[in-house]
Amino acid sequence: MSEGPEYETIWAMGANNLVGNLEAIIKANYIANDLGFDTISLGNTMAVLRELYEKAQKGELPEDKKKELLDLLGDIKPDWGDPDSFIQAIWRAAYRHGIGDIMAEGAARLAEYFGSPDSAIHVRGLELPAYDPRGINSMALSYATSNRGGCHLRAYSVSFDVLGAPEKFDPLAIDKRKVELVKYQQDYFSVIDSLVLCKFNTFATDHTDYVKLLAAATGWSDLTGDELLLAGERIYNIERLFAVREGRGVEDTLPRRLLEEPLPDGPAKGKTAKEALEAYLPYYYELRGWVDGRPKKETLARVGLEEFIDLGA
Repeated sequence: MSEGPEYETIWAMGANNLVGNLEAIIKANYIANDLGFDTISLGNTMAVLRELYEKAQKGELPEDKKKELLDLLGDIKPDWGDPDSFIQAIWRAAYRHGIGDIMAEGAARLAEYFGSPDSAIHVRGLELPAYDPRGINSMALSYATSNRGGCHLRAYSVSFDVLGAPEKFDPLAIDKRKVELVKYQQDYFSVIDSLVLCKFNTFATDHTDYVKLLAAATGWSDLTGDELLLAGERIYNIERLFAVREGRGVEDTLPRRLLEEPLPDGPAKGKTAKEALEAYLPYYYELRGWVDGRPKKETLARVGLEEFIDLGA
């Protein structure tokens, strides 16, 4: 018995692996929670393992990597749609046994290890959740510019492209207003994360509501909404400066397959994420005051990060 799996888990462990057995998804979710796995990352990593196994059977992996993969799998046969292999693989990843030792490193490292990096759909090493940016084009910008990688919680643009909060857009239409809302959400959500509050609240609130709440909790009666957003912008810029300093994670892009492989059917048939990303990114940098993913020196001065001015563009 377990609490029912939520949306991302049903997608990551179910549809993303072609598993239609709800009982198996619930069991896999329970085991993953018990062992401390993130279900989005785990579901993506398992999907990579299935694609690698399929490629091995088709002779599309280097012979030495094929042999190593099959040896490490042992008695696991991760065919698409098979729920048993998923459940077995979770345990092996948790205890780093056999193929689990490489699975535990995540989808990107698993795919790279076996010579098929395109098999992993990720941004900055973080596996993407259930929102395909070819069908919800604002998510192309959200994923690409997320400082922590392919995350839907740095800017949940699904809220306006699909749910209509605070405005409703056509998810396939190119609209620069979406860029403004993505930046707003990134700054606003940085504040929400710092306050350790649930983002579901933001479907019915904006940043001004938290000015009153923060004043009640702290006595900061002179805090304004603009100052609160500026704090969020400062957080977002200093996160990016970490990537600048470490020399990685500054390029704002998406996996090649999302940029080049169109959706085969559905309302977004024929769409890739390339058009939206190319349309949105220049305006995003203009709003942010960044150059090629790097904050300008004048931007750092404006948001109060003068001590890091040497890292600016």
